[in-house]
Amino acid sequence: MLLDVTGLSLTLNGRANLHDLVNQVQPLSLILNGVTAFFALVGFARSGLVAWRPAIMLAVLTTVMAPLGAWLHRSWMHASSESFASPQLPSLLMRPS
Repeated sequence: MLLDVTGLSLTLNGRANLHDLVNQVQPLSLILNGVTAFFALVGFARSGLVAWRPAIMLAVLTTVMAPLGAWLHRSWMHASSESFASPQLPSLLMRPS
């Protein structure tokens, strides 16, 4: 039987179940990055250093395009039998001409 304590699955004898640690830590790291970005935004906004129009457009664009990026990543990683799905794809796309 497993108990969920602060995002880590613990067995009843107190040993951590670390087989899926990456998937458990990723949401926490995303939340912490968001909190850090929010506090940075507040500090820069109080100093008048935020260009609001481009910042809002960037925030909307990245929010809308994030699901597409996740879908592309999943299709590239799970379609390993196809030639375009190699792990070297980013280096192929970024190769200087």
